[in-house]
Formats: sequence, C-alpha cells, structure tokens
Amino acid sequence: MATKGAAMPVYRKRPGAYYYGHAVGVLLLDFVECRVPGDMGNASSFDYPALFRAVPGASAERVTNCDPTLEPAVVAMARELAGHGVKTITSNCGFMIKYQKAVADAVDIPVGLSSLLQLPFVAAGLGGRPIGVITAHSERLRPDILALTGIAEDAPIIVVGMQDKPEFRGGVLNGRGSLDSDKLCAELIETAEDMVAETPDMGAFILECAIYPAYARRIQQAVGRPVFDFMSLAGFLHAGTHQRAYSGGY
Repeated sequence: MATKGAAMPVYRKRPGAYYYGHAVGVLLLDFVECRVPGDMGNASSFDYPALFRAVPGASAERVTNCDPTLEPAVVAMARELAGHGVKTITSNCGFMIKYQKAVADAVDIPVGLSSLLQLPFVAAGLGGRPIGVITAHSERLRPDILALTGIAEDAPIIVVGMQDKPEFRGGVLNGRGSLDSDKLCAELIETAEDMVAETPDMGAFILECAIYPAYARRIQQAVGRPVFDFMSLAGFLHAGTHQRAYSGGY
C-alpha cells in the first residue's frame, strides 16, 4: 500500500523578490578586489547560499575611518537583502561595526557586521588571557571602535595592523589588481608569530579583515592558538537561523 506523504507547503511571493533561498546576506565594500576562496566576497567560501550587495560609496577608506555619512546607504542595502529573504546579514569589513546598531535596528533578522563582535564571547572563555587582533589598519582600530563590540574597557586586547606589509598593502589596500596568496599568507603568519613571541600567554586570535579567513587555518597551525574570523561569525549566525534535525543511535 502506498504511504501518503506529508502535505506540501503553500508558497506565496515576497513583494519585489526575484530569487529565493539565500541563507545569508553579505554587505560588501564598493570596490573591485581579488576575492579569493575564503574571502567573505567569494560565494564558494560558504557552505550555504549567500547573497551579496555592494554598498554604494563604501570605499575602504571611508569604512575603515567609520564615516558616519555612509550609514543610510548601509542600512538601505541591508533592507534590500532582508527583503530578498536572507535569514541573517553580515559584511566583508570588520570596521562595519560602526553601522551594526543602525542595521540591527532597521531589519528584523540577526545582524553581525563585524568579526570583532566575537571579542566579548572569546574573552569570556580565556580566563583573562590576551586576545590578539590582526587588522587591516591598526591606527584606525581605536579603543572607541573596539568598545562598540561590547568588550570590557580593561580587556587585554593586542591590536596589530597589516597596513605596512607589502603584499597586503599592494594587493588588498591599494587594489593593485593581483594578489600573491603565498606572500600574503606568509605576512599574516609572521605577524601572528611575532605577536605570540611578544605575548606568550596569548589566548586566541581574532582576524578583523574579511580576506583573512582564507589563511586562518595556516595561521592556527603556525601559532597553535584558536583563531576566530568572519567565517566563524557567519557560521554562528547561520547555525542559529538554520537549526537542523538530529538523528542517530541512543
């Protein structure tokens, strides 16, 4: 005898939506760069469908300087992503923390615009050991910007920037049009190793820039510390918005 299957759902269109099924929306800076596998701007970095929107006028210079006049454009693109049905929104620059509250207030889905939002959570599990933050611009990641993450003012955070590293500066910051991935990886590993040498009790690393996840595994292997980045943040947001059914032995 045939078994009657479960009823199929009734689908209704969303006004203005031309496509469906994206799990995460990613707000991008408004400039062309090499978005390698592992970068937040590369669709193959994700194990789930991602939808991308560049924020008009959001240059690296304006975003890393936390330009407040960009807020309306960031919010508008976030609302567009939400309108297309994404279940959560992130970005491809840690300095987007400046717009976190405005976007979270504007949409009704979870928002995590900066990998730096993981700072309080990671700090809570380290028993007071320092956290190393590797960023694109150390002079721009000021204490007032870090404070937007909710991290305690006296938390031991060590910030080191990549702005003077030749490959990162030329291939990423200056938009040269090419990127030597081995050279950039070596620069990041050298930076992390130097930080551990200077602070041997370093408990973990958080990578601010959205291209750094491509090299997170190599960094972790080199320094033997937990490494958190944009992909760990996106995975957390995805897990909370796409809970799975469990099965197995008992």
